[in-house]
Amino acid sequence: MSKTFAVELEKVLPYVLSAVKSSINEQKLYTRKEAAEKLNVSLTTLHNWKVQGILVPMQSGRKCLYTAEQLDTFLNGRTDELPY
Repeated sequence: MSKTFAVELEKVLPYVLSAVKSSINEQKLYTRKEAAEKLNVSLTTLHNWKVQGILVPMQSGRKCLYTAEQLDTFLNGRTDELPY
């Protein structure tokens, strides 16, 4: 890697990292209850899907959280594209 490229990369990298962090922080997360309401299913069904690997939430301690992207993908019937 050339020295000038490294210098330019050092200048740009903080902006790129900031944009990535903002994108992650802005992503809507749904609780189990909110996800069940959005999908129009019961909490039991949501739990069964989790156990069966159909719709697996992220775990934050004891909390199960679903991303908006994950729920939208599921609603559109593209379960093979679910982001886990």
